[in-house]
Amino acid sequence: MEENFVVSSNQTRKHQKGQEKGKGMVDSSINLCDLPDPILEHIISFLPTKDAVRTSFLSKRWERLCLPISSIELKEQEVAPDKRKNFIDFVKRVLVLCDSQELKKISLTCEVGEDACLVHAWILAFVKHKIEELSLVLNKVKHPLLLPDGLFSCGTLTKLLLNMNHLLRLPSFIYFEKLSILTLEDITFPDAPSTQLLFSGCPSLEELSLIGCRWLNFSDVQISFPVLKKLYISEFEEDGYPDELNEGNDDIADGRHIPDCCVIMIVADNLESFTYSGFVINNYYLCSANSVTDVSVKVDMNDYVEEAEVGFFVFNLIKEIENVKRLSLCCYSIKAFCYTKDLFEHLPVFHNLAELRVGSESGVELYCEGLWIILRNSPYLVVVDFETGVFLGTDEDEDEYEDEEDDNMLDPVPPCFSSCLRTINVDFKAWWSGNGIYGEECAEATGSAEEFWVLLTIMEAETILGGDQLSFSELECHSSLF
Repeated sequence: MEENFVVSSNQTRKHQKGQEKGKGMVDSSINLCDLPDPILEHIISFLPTKDAVRTSFLSKRWERLCLPISSIELKEQEVAPDKRKNFIDFVKRVLVLCDSQELKKISLTCEVGEDACLVHAWILAFVKHKIEELSLVLNKVKHPLLLPDGLFSCGTLTKLLLNMNHLLRLPSFIYFEKLSILTLEDITFPDAPSTQLLFSGCPSLEELSLIGCRWLNFSDVQISFPVLKKLYISEFEEDGYPDELNEGNDDIADGRHIPDCCVIMIVADNLESFTYSGFVINNYYLCSANSVTDVSVKVDMNDYVEEAEVGFFVFNLIKEIENVKRLSLCCYSIKAFCYTKDLFEHLPVFHNLAELRVGSESGVELYCEGLWIILRNSPYLVVVDFETGVFLGTDEDEDEYEDEEDDNMLDPVPPCFSSCLRTINVDFKAWWSGNGIYGEECAEATGSAEEFWVLLTIMEAETILGGDQLSFSELECHSSLF
């Protein structure tokens, strides 16, 4: 028997008022079940998967109505034994209801635990629906998980997200004909040949994100992307290796080893955007990067990598991007970059660089040779943005700043300062907040006036921006500094 839903329209209240005036009342209540199927299907399409499937229990008609669902989200909220069984039953119910349907988008988030075979069957069922977008977040994989071969040859898939702290076992044949967006998170690549096979099997890939991925059993690999436009890489030491690769694991016993660092050569002739964030656990080299226009390199200070290694990492990246238009660097990257001063003469001139952004948690150090090298090699800069404020130097560097280098920091003056540079943005509010200084205390911050003065001196030393602007965040609020 169909459950009787009632929708009361605003018109009901109008007729109630009319009845009070003696004009009578027309019942405008509408049974939800009286609505035509296309409208009900449209309403159900906006419901979360769990609620949409629940409507199928109302009657045979409602079971038919929930069939046109094209997007399914399956997310395990709790992992208690009774809840686990309910989730498994729910997934089975969804697969039965949608068995003959064309699903476009499926998202699965769950713990694998002891049910690797079951999850394998679910994914295989998803692929049979010729889906276009698939998101798999698989947690606590206790036993080897083999993803279905059919997943790696799905001809309709355009977007794939795979997140699992597990060794990625790959089939001998991989071909994603239409895959354009790929996100791999917490993945461990098994070896160089299969890793190359994976990426070479993505001829249409335009966006790639590698987040917390690990490169096992090989020290170098070259991967090519014919049409890749956007590349994002993030890696931190705490990402760690999965339990299956810990000491005593069969994989390591078979001769596998975890290298200290892997060299990844990336060939992407059409790459436009590159972003790196992390600890420089591996070395990434951009080959044929003339098309890259947007670059962001943010290396976090850590105890695992020497500053000199970070410096060469940064140098090897930016020397390949001479056509970059927008460049974002963290202060630590620039300081480490100074270790490569013997190679500065090999740094290209960035004729197309129009926007330079520099930031860090504690502000940007102005007396940093690496910063001024980049400024001098960017003759057509239009905007320089110090996103987290600036400072002259740390106490540890005080002796260094007493040298003659201080006086020569602007010699020669970066050519952009007297030609193209239009805006220098300095967010002192961010710097003050980052150093625990708030409210009225901002005006009492030691060295703050000097920091403003340095920038003003730069502008006056025959580097005036000709009627353009030097902007300071919160400048008006702290004008007492002058």
